[in-house]
Amino acid sequence: EPLAYSPEEGALTDTSSILAVDDEADSLLVLASILTAEGYQVRTADSGSLALKSVAAWLPELILLDIRMPGMDGFDVCQRLKTADKSRRVPVIFITAAGEVDERVKGLAVGAVDYISKPFHREELLARVRTHLELARLRTDLEKQVSARTADLSNTVDRLRESEQRFRNMADTAPMMIWVSGTDKLYTYFNNQWLSFTGRTMDEEQGNGWAEGVHPDDYKEWRESYATSFDN
Repeated sequence: EPLAYSPEEGALTDTSSILAVDDEADSLLVLASILTAEGYQVRTADSGSLALKSVAAWLPELILLDIRMPGMDGFDVCQRLKTADKSRRVPVIFITAAGEVDERVKGLAVGAVDYISKPFHREELLARVRTHLELARLRTDLEKQVSARTADLSNTVDRLRESEQRFRNMADTAPMMIWVSGTDKLYTYFNNQWLSFTGRTMDEEQGNGWAEGVHPDDYKEWRESYATSFDN
């Protein structure tokens, strides 16, 4: 089972949960000590397979993951985390003693958000942890807001569709010719009585198409009166 670290009495109560994964016991202990001293709730795992089991049982807000581990390395663990629905949004920061650019590029390609180098520099470690925890929370809050606004918009669209359908039902049964126009003076709708009287289709009448039904002798006077009425 992963070791569980709890903040000391008097430490922060609104803690963030972090999973630290490293096959080196001394490195893992130092990492956990730094984080718990700041009030974070930390669990540890000394292998990739144990890390995946821990995430399945207890979803952390952030994962610190060593790259070079026997059996399943950090790249494999990160890829599995990012393909699982439950854990794919959890930010992963790689821990590495290596400075190879190719290794860092590969880590970012498989879904890591950052790197922390060994040996740990306390202030750098805490700064990166705080930054990515805050970014993750901001992203979650934004997604919730977008989801809520999308739901509101969907409800609004549904209500508008219902209102439009009620209007169409009423207009199509009215014993008079009814049309709808935008402020651009272009027609957008004609009821059944109109289409029946003119013998034309909705597509033919829309926009300015319906003006083809006006007698040429009346067109100029009618057009001026029509435009003036709109402008007024």
